[in-house]
Amino acid sequence: MRSACGLASVLVGLACAGHQGFSANLFTMASDTMPGKVVGSLVGLGGAAAAGLGFFVNAGVGWLLRLTHGKYEILFAVAASAYLVALLLIQLINPRWESAHEVAGEIKAPA
Repeated sequence: MRSACGLASVLVGLACAGHQGFSANLFTMASDTMPGKVVGSLVGLGGAAAAGLGFFVNAGVGWLLRLTHGKYEILFAVAASAYLVALLLIQLINPRWESAHEVAGEIKAPA
């Protein structure tokens, strides 16, 4: 029993560290790709959208748990794949990691 709790603690710690690294890179992406005047608004809108989406996700989780009689396997699979889906979306939206100025042709990218 003791080793199972230790292993669970290590796994949760690794998951938290990975989440923190991903979220730090996500916030940095806004300042790396957008003009300085809009970064605060962009991050604020993203946070508001996430909070609003959280309402629907919580309702969906409750519905799914009722439907599956309290089984969490699907929820863990969705949570695990969410980071990969987010990374895929980021790569589809901005594959070369260009700033908005470079795309608009305002600033020439260094060669």
